[in-house]
Amino acid sequence: MESEQLATSFESLDDQGKIAEVFRLAGFDVERGVGTEEGTVAWFAVPTSGFVRPRTLFRALPSPPDALDEALDALEGARKAMNADRAIGVVMSGELPEGYAPDLDGSACGIFTFREWFLTISGITDELNALIRNVEQSKEDTFYIPRRARLESGEEVGVESFIDDWVRAADGSSLRLNGDRDAVASVLRLASYRAARRVGTERALLDVNRASWGPLSQLAVALGLVIPTINGFVNEQVDINTRCLMGHYIVRSTKDIVTGEPVEFRFVIPENLVELLLLEPQPEDLAAWFDQRLGSSPVVQRVREALRSSRDFTDLSAKLARFHDFLRIFSSRADDAEALPVADWIASMSLRYFRLVEQRLPQRGDRDEVLKSFEEAAMRQFALGEVREDEISFDWPWSSYTERFCLSLQGFTNSIARDYFVAKKILREVEQGNEGLLLRHQFPAMTLRFLSRIAPDIAVRLTGSALGRMEQAIQDEVERKLHLTFAHILNRPVGAMRQYLEEIRQELSKTQLDTLARPLERLEAEITHLADLAEKTRLWRDEPTGTREPVRLRPLGEELLRQLQQQQPSVKMALHVTDDLVVSALPEALREALFCLVQNAFQAAIASSERTPPHVSLRGRPVGENIRIEIWDSGDGVSPGDRDRIFEPLVTTKTGGAGKPRGTGLGLPIARRYVESMGGRVGVDSEQDQTCFFVELVAWRADG
Repeated sequence: MESEQLATSFESLDDQGKIAEVFRLAGFDVERGVGTEEGTVAWFAVPTSGFVRPRTLFRALPSPPDALDEALDALEGARKAMNADRAIGVVMSGELPEGYAPDLDGSACGIFTFREWFLTISGITDELNALIRNVEQSKEDTFYIPRRARLESGEEVGVESFIDDWVRAADGSSLRLNGDRDAVASVLRLASYRAARRVGTERALLDVNRASWGPLSQLAVALGLVIPTINGFVNEQVDINTRCLMGHYIVRSTKDIVTGEPVEFRFVIPENLVELLLLEPQPEDLAAWFDQRLGSSPVVQRVREALRSSRDFTDLSAKLARFHDFLRIFSSRADDAEALPVADWIASMSLRYFRLVEQRLPQRGDRDEVLKSFEEAAMRQFALGEVREDEISFDWPWSSYTERFCLSLQGFTNSIARDYFVAKKILREVEQGNEGLLLRHQFPAMTLRFLSRIAPDIAVRLTGSALGRMEQAIQDEVERKLHLTFAHILNRPVGAMRQYLEEIRQELSKTQLDTLARPLERLEAEITHLADLAEKTRLWRDEPTGTREPVRLRPLGEELLRQLQQQQPSVKMALHVTDDLVVSALPEALREALFCLVQNAFQAAIASSERTPPHVSLRGRPVGENIRIEIWDSGDGVSPGDRDRIFEPLVTTKTGGAGKPRGTGLGLPIARRYVESMGGRVGVDSEQDQTCFFVELVAWRADG
């Protein structure tokens, strides 16, 4: 029965009928018998199950009796006369005298307000008392961090006072908290605790996910005795369309056990909804909170220093502060506060927090796989800057822990948490014998700090490889700066030299031009070589960027061969590339790489010592899921001793002279660098009779 129908049906009953209906919903059989006074009826409630089934006489009282003792004596007399085990009177409106505290279970007779009796007979009072005990025993109220929140209007309010005022109000609005899942859960739990402490005079907050949720709970909501709270899964029996306090919720799907058809849920979001966005605690708020909790501990000053130095640590502190057992460790670490640099101290405290969360993960068979998925997500985010949603397990019960690790569908929102799982990934890989991971990346400093605590031997090896990479990085940067300077120096005179050469030609007569034709051609070739060297230096300096896309090879090959043959018309060319060959590449990077390789082939063919006409061919063919591009030339080939060197910067076998072209020593290195940046490889085929350079790239697929 839906809440509205239940309430309407209930309100249509007289007072005695209302009490009888509540007893029935609570699992009692209701009986009627002839009363002690002529023409009256006595009502009794008996539990439907149990070894002991006391018989309770009950009466509805419209208002509190003027003389409480006389009313109790009358109940006791009726109980004895009707041979009942207990007798109760339920006051339907008004309050009982202050100081009167009846006992529904222990006393033979008692008078109760309808509110008090309803909450007790329904079991709600027991649940609220259990909540109070749990919160106070675990000291959640002591370690709770007060929060601030922002309304849709932009106004900022104190969360606790705002919720308490909302519970007392009767404006019909519902309230939803948005923000960090753990923070929302903590705010809701403490709000329920505060309301439970005031349940004698105010509405209680009742979790709809409790196991006993049913018609009595719905009736309590409909009568305004409790306000439902929703946070987590919404079960199929929940019918909430009245005022409620909401956090994060997921409607759990289900099917009818007989028909297998999906069940249509009745849960709907109330229309009159007030949104409240929880704000992250500010460093000064956390510092004040730590001051209050840790007192004069030497660690407080270190906390303040850490909060000032790291926003990520501030974010973590709002989470770790909810673990009161962590804070006991926290406050006892005065030696750490004095001995460690602040970054190392942050790593030490964060490591304790993460280990504590891991200890509390459910001990299920898929636990290790879930932690592996966190490690994979961290490594992917670190290495590639992205995380695939299907890599992370957000299914229950893991969804309640992902936010404690600062993990969302977009990846880790906290670099300290990410670096912790990167450290765990490194440890797992090394334990499995995959030490190549240590050489592949330059890991963050926080990862090294975590490793130095988790596995010091691996941290030492990783630091050694990092030093080697640092040395290489310095060499690369020096080389890059030299190339940048070199290109700039070359570019300045080339334009001027061309202008001077043209001015000289204009001043010479036709006879003089014929006489000086050869020297002028050599001078033009030198200027062209310098210009080519400057351009190749620029290309070597620049890194290819962009997104890979489909590139058709045949039109690109036609363009390159046509361009180079215009410069060297004596070279015969051939293109053996079909129209269906398409690779996944950066268009401009692929064009530059192939231009360097084809230009190298043209120069080699011209410089050949063979008497046969120079020729160059460009061929393409699929190789599995890749495409192989081959550049053949009729040159003298590459000696075995040069095959490993020709892809190094500034190494060339083409020295010019006698009308032969000169190499820059950068064309082949640029080709390799650009091709490898696109996930391909480039090389020279040493098994062919003729010279054959090749490029292999991944074939384009429509599905990516």
